[in-house]
Amino acid sequence: MTVQKLKKTAEFRNIFRIGAKRTGRYLSVYVMPNETVVNRIGFVVKKEIGNAVQRNRIKRVLREIWRQKGNRLISGCDVIIMAKKAILHATFECIQNDLLELIDNLS
Repeated sequence: MTVQKLKKTAEFRNIFRIGAKRTGRYLSVYVMPNETVVNRIGFVVKKEIGNAVQRNRIKRVLREIWRQKGNRLISGCDVIIMAKKAILHATFECIQNDLLELIDNLS
């Protein structure tokens, strides 16, 4: 399954406005079907969550989880994964379980 990045602000706004939202303990996931067979992914980690080092670590963790387990979601979706402040104290396994549960609820 091919994955591309969401980059444009307008794409993010559209998904936030129209997409389906699921919220977990550490993450919120927004999903909206697109007209292709490619999944597009975007990560949001707000500045209020921590300093740059912490935010970049969170994004690396989320990208790795998505790389390993993102194929659980059907093809042709735009996905935004937004971190919550509680993620700072979570382990990799806790974050992974939260994301997988949210993805399974969307499918």
